[in-house]
Formats: sequence, structure tokens, C-alpha cells
Amino acid sequence: RRRRAEVVEREAELRPTLASPWSAPGEADGGPADLFLFIKDYSWCLRYRIARGPGDEGMDTERPLDMEWVKLRRPIRSQRELIASTTSTRGHDRLFDWSIREEPRHHGFFYQVTEAVGSGVEAVINFLRGRGPSLLVQPSGISLALANRQADADGDAPAEESGTPVTHCWVEVGGLPFFPVP
Repeated sequence: RRRRAEVVEREAELRPTLASPWSAPGEADGGPADLFLFIKDYSWCLRYRIARGPGDEGMDTERPLDMEWVKLRRPIRSQRELIASTTSTRGHDRLFDWSIREEPRHHGFFYQVTEAVGSGVEAVINFLRGRGPSLLVQPSGISLALANRQADADGDAPAEESGTPVTHCWVEVGGLPFFPVP
């Protein structure tokens, strides 16, 4: 069992970090990916950022994600428009107004940590609880958690999981206003 944990830790160290397609001016590129939640025809984007633990070492496993609304220069109307901005070398300049940021206030955009998983945690965004995917938050980035968990030969949950890395998601909402400021 100890040998398996050492192998899993080594694999986690070797796992590539997915870089975010967007970063605020003055932030280093190439770090662990943020998750950006885009809402169709909405002029704000919600950014979930991996929170560092005390002393900037590792990840804060109790509150693994920092959150902030970032103002968009204009609402995004389609997924095609969003994807076009990720392929542009200056897409973040045209997409975001980084000078305008707000803290989220609506409980639905907050998240709950559901369990520890290896060097990270599984978390679910409150709006998606019971209806959508969970997130696997690790120091190397954010992934969609695997839907089916396989126990190891001893019947224990795996020490580490990997899911599909994710940097942004597209949401279409009917009839619900989401205002980042009161």
C-alpha cells in the first residue's frame, strides 16, 4: 500500500499542468489553470482560481478555490465566439476588463468540498449539486471528476484520480438573473 501511494505521488508530480487560456495583466502565465464560467449573453464571467495554502505551499484543501466575477468587455453570445477568443494571442485583452472585478455573493455560485482525493479535493458548485459534474481540484489544475469511482483491490477508494482537465465552461440559463453586485 505504501509503494502504491509513492507511485501515485510520483505520477501526480509528472502530470502536466494545463495552463489557463486567459490571465489577468501582471499574473504569470503557465500556472495551474483557472476555471472560467461563462453565461450566455451575460456581461460577467465567474473565475474559480486554485487557492494556495499557507506560505504559498500546496493547495488549501479546506477552501481550494478562490472566486471572483470578472467584467467582460461585451457579453459572449455563442460558444463559437468564446472559442475564437481562446485561439487569439490577445484574446484576454479583448474579452475581459480585468480592472473591474467583484466577489460573488449568490450562494449558488459557491461550492462545497465533498471529499479529499489524493493531493486534492472533489468539490461541487452549488447550482450543479445533484445535476451536474463535480470538480477535481488539484495543485496541478481543475478537472471534471470521474463519474464512476473504482475501488482498488483492498476495497479502498483510489488515492489519486485524474479527470478531464477543464479551463472554461459554457452555461445557458433561461429566466434567472445572475448579478455579481447587489
